[in-house]
Amino acid sequence: MNTSTQILFFIGEIILLFFLSRLTLQKTYPFLKRIVKKDFYIIFLISLFYLPGTIIHEMSHYIVALILAMNPREMSFFPVIEGKKVRLGHVLYEKNPGDFYWCIFNAK
Repeated sequence: MNTSTQILFFIGEIILLFFLSRLTLQKTYPFLKRIVKKDFYIIFLISLFYLPGTIIHEMSHYIVALILAMNPREMSFFPVIEGKKVRLGHVLYEKNPGDFYWCIFNAK
């Protein structure tokens, strides 16, 4: 396989994983709703299932913020309910464009 085929294959895998993840949630939630009546516990169970991926995802944000000198301040892996959405984790950092450009153009 040449490089362009590998890149297209990788992009296809990412798209497939995205849709499989959505489908899994669409099928899992109603199933759990019949067993567990409270949404809080359903969100807890689903968040627990996604915890390893959430940790890797948020750590990657944190590392990139460090590399780009954006001063990461806080990282969380715990779910937060925001209206009708659930945020599984987050990284807070300072957006300082001056540091970003310094990091990019003065890299050795």
